[in-house]
Amino acid sequence: MSSLFEEFDDRLDKIARKRTLLDRGSVMKVTAGGLIVEKPRRYNPKFPFKGILLIIAAAFLFKAYVLADLGQADYATRLAAISGPTMVEKAGVWIMQPDPAATFVADIFQSLGVKATPDRKKAAPHLIGARPFLFR
Repeated sequence: MSSLFEEFDDRLDKIARKRTLLDRGSVMKVTAGGLIVEKPRRYNPKFPFKGILLIIAAAFLFKAYVLADLGQADYATRLAAISGPTMVEKAGVWIMQPDPAATFVADIFQSLGVKATPDRKKAAPHLIGARPFLFR
Protein backbone atom coordinates (compact mmCIF):
# COMPACT_ATOMS: atom_id res chain seq x y z
CA MET A 1 0.00 0.00 0.00
CA SER A 2 2.83 2.37 0.76
CA SER A 3 4.17 2.02 -2.78
CA LEU A 4 0.83 3.34 -4.09
CA PHE A 5 1.12 6.37 -1.85
CA GLU A 6 4.73 6.94 -2.95
CA GLU A 7 3.69 6.85 -6.60
CA PHE A 8 0.84 9.23 -5.84
CA ASP A 9 3.17 11.60 -3.98
CA ASP A 10 5.64 11.47 -6.88
CA ARG A 11 2.86 12.41 -9.31
CA LEU A 12 1.77 15.26 -7.03
CA ASP A 13 5.37 16.52 -6.83
CA LYS A 14 5.66 16.36 -10.61
CA ILE A 15 2.42 18.34 -11.00
CA ALA A 16 3.64 20.94 -8.46
CA ARG A 17 7.00 21.34 -10.27
CA LYS A 18 5.24 21.73 -13.61
CA ARG A 19 2.85 24.29 -12.10
CA THR A 20 5.73 26.40 -10.79
CA LEU A 21 7.37 26.26 -14.22
CA LEU A 22 4.08 27.25 -15.86
CA ASP A 23 3.77 30.21 -13.48
CA ARG A 24 6.99 31.64 -14.98
CA GLY A 25 5.50 31.54 -18.47
CA SER A 26 4.00 29.05 -20.83
CA VAL A 27 3.42 28.27 -24.48
CA MET A 28 0.36 26.54 -25.88
CA LYS A 29 1.03 23.63 -28.25
CA VAL A 30 -1.44 21.64 -30.31
CA THR A 31 -0.64 17.94 -30.49
CA ALA A 32 -1.23 15.75 -33.54
CA GLY A 33 -4.52 14.57 -32.03
CA GLY A 34 -5.80 18.14 -31.67
CA LEU A 35 -5.27 18.38 -27.90
CA ILE A 36 -4.05 21.76 -26.65
CA VAL A 37 -1.20 21.28 -24.18
CA GLU A 38 0.39 24.01 -22.08
CA LYS A 39 4.20 23.68 -22.02
CA PRO A 40 6.50 25.68 -19.75
CA ARG A 41 8.52 28.33 -21.54
CA ARG A 42 12.26 27.71 -21.48
CA TYR A 43 14.30 29.90 -19.18
CA ASN A 44 16.23 32.55 -21.08
CA PRO A 45 18.43 34.76 -18.94
CA LYS A 46 17.81 38.43 -19.56
CA PHE A 47 21.40 39.51 -20.10
CA PRO A 48 21.75 42.55 -22.41
CA PHE A 49 24.16 41.08 -24.97
CA LYS A 50 22.99 43.47 -27.68
CA GLY A 51 23.51 46.53 -25.48
CA ILE A 52 26.99 45.46 -24.43
CA LEU A 53 27.89 44.76 -28.05
CA LEU A 54 26.70 48.24 -29.05
CA ILE A 55 28.78 49.85 -26.29
CA ILE A 56 31.89 47.95 -27.38
CA ALA A 57 31.30 48.89 -31.04
CA ALA A 58 30.81 52.57 -30.10
CA ALA A 59 34.02 52.57 -28.04
CA PHE A 60 35.91 50.95 -30.92
CA LEU A 61 34.60 53.54 -33.40
CA PHE A 62 35.49 56.33 -30.97
CA LYS A 63 39.04 54.98 -30.71
CA ALA A 64 39.32 54.80 -34.49
CA TYR A 65 37.94 58.35 -34.87
CA VAL A 66 40.40 59.77 -32.33
CA LEU A 67 43.22 57.89 -34.05
CA ALA A 68 42.16 59.33 -37.42
CA ASP A 69 41.79 62.83 -36.02
CA LEU A 70 45.07 63.00 -34.11
CA GLY A 71 47.28 60.91 -36.35
CA GLN A 72 49.58 58.06 -35.35
CA ALA A 73 52.36 60.14 -33.79
CA ASP A 74 50.22 62.48 -31.71
CA TYR A 75 48.01 59.57 -30.60
CA ALA A 76 51.07 57.64 -29.40
CA THR A 77 52.44 60.62 -27.47
CA ARG A 78 49.07 61.21 -25.78
CA LEU A 79 48.84 57.55 -24.80
CA ALA A 80 52.35 57.76 -23.34
CA ALA A 81 51.32 60.87 -21.41
CA ILE A 82 48.33 59.23 -19.73
CA SER A 83 50.07 55.99 -18.85
CA GLY A 84 50.66 55.98 -15.14
CA PRO A 85 51.35 53.71 -12.22
CA THR A 86 47.75 52.79 -11.37
CA MET A 87 45.99 49.76 -12.81
CA VAL A 88 43.15 51.91 -14.18
CA GLU A 89 45.56 54.03 -16.21
CA LYS A 90 47.40 50.95 -17.45
CA ALA A 91 44.10 49.31 -18.44
CA GLY A 92 42.98 52.46 -20.26
CA VAL A 93 46.24 52.67 -22.19
CA TRP A 94 46.05 48.96 -23.03
CA ILE A 95 42.49 49.31 -24.34
CA MET A 96 43.25 52.46 -26.32
CA GLN A 97 46.39 51.06 -28.02
CA PRO A 98 46.18 51.32 -31.78
CA ASP A 99 45.45 47.87 -33.14
CA PRO A 100 45.33 46.84 -36.82
CA ALA A 101 41.53 46.95 -36.99
CA ALA A 102 41.39 50.43 -35.44
CA THR A 103 44.07 51.75 -37.79
CA PHE A 104 42.16 50.26 -40.75
CA VAL A 105 38.95 51.99 -39.68
CA ALA A 106 40.92 55.19 -38.97
CA ASP A 107 42.24 55.08 -42.55
CA ILE A 108 38.65 54.76 -43.76
CA PHE A 109 37.67 57.75 -41.62
CA GLN A 110 40.55 59.76 -43.07
CA SER A 111 39.49 58.85 -46.59
CA LEU A 112 36.00 60.10 -45.72
CA GLY A 113 37.32 63.46 -44.66
CA VAL A 114 38.48 63.25 -41.06
CA LYS A 115 41.90 64.88 -41.26
CA ALA A 116 44.66 64.67 -38.74
CA THR A 117 45.29 68.20 -37.52
CA PRO A 118 49.04 68.62 -37.05
CA ASP A 119 48.76 71.71 -34.85
CA ARG A 120 45.75 72.31 -32.61
CA LYS A 121 46.67 75.97 -32.12
CA LYS A 122 46.25 76.62 -35.84
CA ALA A 123 43.05 74.59 -36.00
CA ALA A 124 41.19 76.52 -33.26
CA PRO A 125 43.11 79.59 -32.03
CA HIS A 126 40.04 81.00 -30.27
CA LEU A 127 39.91 77.95 -27.95
CA ILE A 128 43.49 78.22 -26.70
CA GLY A 129 43.39 79.15 -23.02
CA ALA A 130 39.59 79.19 -22.96
CA ARG A 131 38.00 77.98 -19.78
CA PRO A 132 34.72 76.11 -19.62
CA PHE A 133 31.63 78.22 -19.04
CA LEU A 134 31.07 76.92 -15.49
CA PHE A 135 34.49 77.98 -14.24
CA ARG A 136 34.56 81.59 -15.38
